[in-house]
Amino acid sequence: MSPHPALTLVEILDAIFTFADYQSRTVAARTCRKWQEPATNTIWRNLDSLLPLLQLLSPIIWGPYQGDFAEETRPGGWTAFIRASSRVRSVKHEDSSPAPRTSANGGRYLSKDVFIRLALQRPHRELLPNLVEIEWLDSRSEALDFVPMFISSRTEKVTIAMGEMVAPPTEQIRFLIRHLPLFTRVLTNFTLSTVLEASMVQSELVYMIGEMESLKKIMLPRHYHTKEITEALGTHPSIDCILHSVDWDAHPSYEDIGNKFTFEAGWFINLRRLSLDTKLGDVIELIRNPSRPPKLYSLKVSALRIPIDMEELRTLLRELPQVYPNLTRLLFDLFHSQINVQEDNLSMAQARIPFDVLRPLLSCSQMQTFRLGHNHPLDVTEADVLELTHQWPKLVNLYFGEDPVITANMAPGLPMKVLAHFAANCRRLQIIHLYLDTSTWKSFEASIPRPIPIFSSTLEWICFGTSVAADDYEIAVILSEMCDHGPVEIGYGRGPFNLASQGHLADDPRNSIMMWAEVNRQFKTLYRYRKTLEARLKELEDGNGTTVSGIDVEVAALSLESHEIET
Repeated sequence: MSPHPALTLVEILDAIFTFADYQSRTVAARTCRKWQEPATNTIWRNLDSLLPLLQLLSPIIWGPYQGDFAEETRPGGWTAFIRASSRVRSVKHEDSSPAPRTSANGGRYLSKDVFIRLALQRPHRELLPNLVEIEWLDSRSEALDFVPMFISSRTEKVTIAMGEMVAPPTEQIRFLIRHLPLFTRVLTNFTLSTVLEASMVQSELVYMIGEMESLKKIMLPRHYHTKEITEALGTHPSIDCILHSVDWDAHPSYEDIGNKFTFEAGWFINLRRLSLDTKLGDVIELIRNPSRPPKLYSLKVSALRIPIDMEELRTLLRELPQVYPNLTRLLFDLFHSQINVQEDNLSMAQARIPFDVLRPLLSCSQMQTFRLGHNHPLDVTEADVLELTHQWPKLVNLYFGEDPVITANMAPGLPMKVLAHFAANCRRLQIIHLYLDTSTWKSFEASIPRPIPIFSSTLEWICFGTSVAADDYEIAVILSEMCDHGPVEIGYGRGPFNLASQGHLADDPRNSIMMWAEVNRQFKTLYRYRKTLEARLKELEDGNGTTVSGIDVEVAALSLESHEIET
């Protein structure tokens, strides 16, 4: 029997195999000749490691500290390597510091000899001739010497992350940055993450930025706000996104920067996305600057490890919509590590961000992504959420203070009823993060008219952060009714500041992790039961369009609980 004509088109097969897992792709590649090429392409297209390519030359044997080739290059090894490498479009190389670990392969990094053999034996200068993206995460200085042989003339995205090295490889980083324009002329995205001082690579960065006319997006360390680098970025004709990398675990003092990101006349005329790691007062100065970027629609502000000045935040959020009324993406990370768990209720209340501070942002009617991370629950009511959902109908991603630190005198979260407002008014939602008072599930069921508003099919993820799961089964039942279109992922967890040195906080691991894992499990089980029941009712349907209620689902769940649903 011949296949459908559509299953012989390379473009369609490529799209199908892209969504398949590795095992399915390998099976498809051996199914028939017409499938072999597109399936093999997807197998090699995106690599999370260099190992699959290297093992075409020779097996890798792992010692206590490193991995090396086990033997000389096998016959036909380079032929197989070249054939596979031409299919690679993105590759990631990640090595850690040289220290043993207890795993099947005891080594932590590839030996320098592996890269030397590649450099000496390679038949062409470009090992990966069609490479578009490379991500190099390595803490060893000698490994950087070999990055250029993986970059091709088609490479558009380069990420170099050196970690928290005590002595970063200055010369290697300088050489790589300065010669990037020789390796590729189509670079659009460059990321550098290092603790190296800006002055050590400043001239190389300025030269590379000036030479790379194709550059559109760049991410640099937070302390790279020098006048020379900022001017190079500001006068570049095509850069539209500037980000600053943040190390949340080892965040230095803001007083160590010594320089600030600034705007001058004629700079950043095409800048649309900006990420800053600085004080709120500095951001206020920037948006008041007459030379600010005119086309900005995305702003991220990280003000970490310092107490938030509520008046500065109020001023910033009042003036920001006046300057940029068409903002579509706004993110604030306002966590700080100084938490006094002995605070009285008055002090806790004063630390919370009231909705009146946030209300001016509602005038940005095009908002699609909003995030506000803070140590304390937001001072927000159900009426405030209802107003937000009406003002931001195009909302796609919302991270709404879901991850406060749990203390003994913790303020309650939002009532579960707010989920119905998001389901009814924000029909484009894909991700929603909330801190909820889940003990309100009884009032939720009593106050919401049937049928309960259902989230649109776009919803993929609901995260409840550090909310306490009061009754895992009842919460799962409610969520299964509201997410009728498919098995949405139910998430939970903590931000990095809530994990460090806080064993004295009122943090019950069962409530924070195990209970939400149980909610997620029961939610998916109820979804399967619901679909099974709907199928059975459809068989018995008399033409009146019978529907399934929450009670029906509970009955079905109880009646089928001891049986596996055959699919």
